[in-house]
Amino acid sequence: MDKPADPVPPVPLTVGRPPGQAAARPAAPRSASTARPAAQGSPGLTATGVAVVIFAVSLVGMLVDAFTGGGIGWLFGGFFVASCCYGAAQVRRSDLVWAVVVPPLAFAALVVPHAVFTATGGALSQVVAGMNGLLDLGPVLWVGTGAAAAIAAWRRWGSRLRGSARS
Repeated sequence: MDKPADPVPPVPLTVGRPPGQAAARPAAPRSASTARPAAQGSPGLTATGVAVVIFAVSLVGMLVDAFTGGGIGWLFGGFFVASCCYGAAQVRRSDLVWAVVVPPLAFAALVVPHAVFTATGGALSQVVAGMNGLLDLGPVLWVGTGAAAAIAAWRRWGSRLRGSARS
């Protein structure tokens, strides 16, 4: 039995290098203290995270309010405003605009179905109840969205104002 010949080692590609020049050595790996995980990204909530936080916290407030008080009111409003403020304070700087866009969407996604499903009567009265729910709780929406906008504006332009005052 003949022993198979050793395979020929592959020849390294020399594209872009003059013949005879050695290949560049790979960079040394970073130590664990200086390495930054690739999945870390920038700190803070993403736009989706803001939507989930505002929707989930407001939903909890709405359910507690609806089951303990016969409708949605101040408890829902407090949870909604608090979650809007938290979302605006924790969102990534690159997603600051979503801290102002998400609250009205989450508000409508919670209030309209609640009003429609708790209304009695036909389809027209349910639609009217859904739209009326937006009007009845409008001040809660304005306060929550306004607070989120103020926090987002402060985070966006406040650092510039503080930086120029020190110069």
